[in-house]
Parts: sequence; C-alpha cells; structure tokens
Amino acid sequence: MSSAGKLIITSNGSDPIELYAGGNGTNMTAKLLNSGNFVVMNGIFTLEWDPARHRLIVKRRGLVYWTSGDLKNYTDENSRLNVKEFENIVMKPDVFNFNYNFTYVSNGVEDYFSYSLIIDPKLTSERQKTVSGLRLKFNGDIYDMKSLMIAPVSLCYGNYTRGCELREQPRCRNHNETFVWKSGHFVNGDGSQPIADDNASHTESDCRDNCWKDCECVGFTSGLEYGCSYWRGKYWTFVQSYDGIEAGQFVLVSEASNKTESSTKRWKTWKIITLVITVVVILLGCVWFIIQKIEQAIAKANNIINTDS
Repeated sequence: MSSAGKLIITSNGSDPIELYAGGNGTNMTAKLLNSGNFVVMNGIFTLEWDPARHRLIVKRRGLVYWTSGDLKNYTDENSRLNVKEFENIVMKPDVFNFNYNFTYVSNGVEDYFSYSLIIDPKLTSERQKTVSGLRLKFNGDIYDMKSLMIAPVSLCYGNYTRGCELREQPRCRNHNETFVWKSGHFVNGDGSQPIADDNASHTESDCRDNCWKDCECVGFTSGLEYGCSYWRGKYWTFVQSYDGIEAGQFVLVSEASNKTESSTKRWKTWKIITLVITVVVILLGCVWFIIQKIEQAIAKANNIINTDS
C-alpha cells in the first residue's frame, strides 16, 4: 500500500503495477503469490456439478447449501417449447429472457452439465442470442450473465424449501420466520447497544446464520469493512422508516404476524366500508321518505283544490 492509498505491486528494477486506486467497490479478499500473481480468494459459496445425482449444487463453506433438483421435461404448448429444466430454478424457459435448455452427459467416461440456447429468429433479441452463462454472487444467489435472477440461494434457512438443503433448526425458530431488509432503526428502553463481532471475514450469510441460531437475536446488519452487528433481547423494537431515508437492517419477522396484521387491516377496511354503506343506505332511506311525504302533501293539496272546484 503506497502513501497515496494505492494498492501496488513493486519489484526491483521494474515499474510498479497499480492494482487499486481507491473508490467504492465490493468487498473481496486476495493474496499475493510468490510468483507475483495477485489472486482473488474464493468466497464462502461455490457452484458445483454433482455427478452422482446429476444436479447443480451450491456449497457454503464446503457444505451443501442448495441444490437445483432433478432435470425434468418442460413443455409449453403456446410457444412450442419442449426442453429440459431444473426443478428448483425459479425461472421458466422461454424465448425472450431465460432461453436456456439444460442437459447433461454421463457415459461412464465423463460426466458434465451443459446448456444450449433457445432461439426464435423473430422473438429472441440479439443479446439473448449471444450473451449467456451462470454467475454465482458473493451471497450465494445464482444469476445469468444478463443479471437475471435464477435461484435466490441467500434466502435459504435450512427448511428444504425450493432446493434449500435441510439442516437442523434451532427450537426457537420455525418456517414462518424470516429476515426482511427494512429501512429504520432499533430502539431499546434499557439503553443497551447492538453487539458487534468485528470479524471482517464474516459475510452477510454468516451474520444471518449466527442470528438465526441465536434465539435472542431479533435483527442484524453487516458491513463491507467490519463484521456483524446483532440486536439481541426481547426489549428491542424496530421503528420503520417508510420514506426509506434511514439505513437498513435485517429484521426478524413472522409471516403469521404479517398475516394477522394483514387480516386486521382487511377487517378494519371492511368495517369502514360496511359503516359507509350503512350510512349511505340510511341517507337514501331518509331522502326516499322525504320525497314520499312531499308527494303525499302535493296529492292531498290537489284533492282539496279539486273538491273546492
């Protein structure tokens, strides 16, 4: 690291090679080999092919975290597609966006996975005809080369949903709970502070996993230059910033509570609607009653006039 804050490689008798000159970027780790090569270190996730079961797998720190499931037939009569797809990949094959036809070869000598592109001369864009490939993000998510989400691996909680590998769960957690990114902040009446682990090697996935296993953890956040911060204890309350101005945190929420809140909101809405309808009906009844009285008075007056005449 030079005095100017630039990351450079120097060698006797050679000009320095500038590797990094500052600015914002994604956190990563690399090492300098004896040969002088500067090599980016592997992340905690890897994307591999499982030759035994013929499936794609994502490993986290060497352990299977997510699987693509079996390769199966996919047919779409409208677009006349008859191709192969992996059962746990969320995108469905088409000629517009996800134009991949997956397959594998297994003949006793070699075993590998490959794909071909589904191309319609008129409907498939030129970019879709030439740009392709699978890309593993730092958090485990799989995208194609056009930044199309293929598998949201980072959302795995070990409960075997959509390819997530089953793992032993803490007794305090259930499948209705999940972490949701929300703008806002935690408040606590007893004045306690969030707990920081200061482990710069920890990623968002590590923070999520640690918080999930801690029964007192209600939220977390992670940074590029520091480890994880956790909010632990039952007295923490999250105050959401609906305008999105405040920094975000991952907050533990329950789908059941969300459904209850949603049901409560729907119930209140229907109560308001019912009240409005009732008031309108009463007003219409009053108007009808007044009109009837007016018509009766007019008819009575006409009868009196006719009698006098």
